[in-house]
Amino acid sequence: MDLKDISYSLRVAYIAKLKPLLKYNNVAVPIYDSFVPNTAPDYFVVIKDQNEADDSLKCGFNTDVHVTTEVVTRFPPGSGSSSIRDNISSQLNSLICSTDPTKRLNLKPDFNVMNSIRTLSKPIDEFTTTGTVLRKVNIYKHTIQQLT
Repeated sequence: MDLKDISYSLRVAYIAKLKPLLKYNNVAVPIYDSFVPNTAPDYFVVIKDQNEADDSLKCGFNTDVHVTTEVVTRFPPGSGSSSIRDNISSQLNSLICSTDPTKRLNLKPDFNVMNSIRTLSKPIDEFTTTGTVLRKVNIYKHTIQQLT
């Protein structure tokens, strides 16, 4: 068995998990992979970055993976509320970091997510004459076992 790259599989699993479940006011929150189109709505989530570190044992391959997501909300100048950003971020945390094994990210048949935790959450507020952008950067750490 050779070590496999998990990047693509993990990003696909994030989108598959979040797309049908992440909502604000019963409207689906768009999920983008790295690039956000100019036509994006006023709130969305971006899967921004991914770092992997080998944590293998003699009997198999294990990887610690950090995934950076960003919740973005945009408003006209002089307006806005962090409540939308924080609501979406809270849902994101619940979906990604569930302790219920049946609700974990699904990377089978090649990988098993053994653990997922949020390691950082940082709000970033930008106020300009053209608008207000309220963002929250979340970093999640996943311990992943290669199965095949």
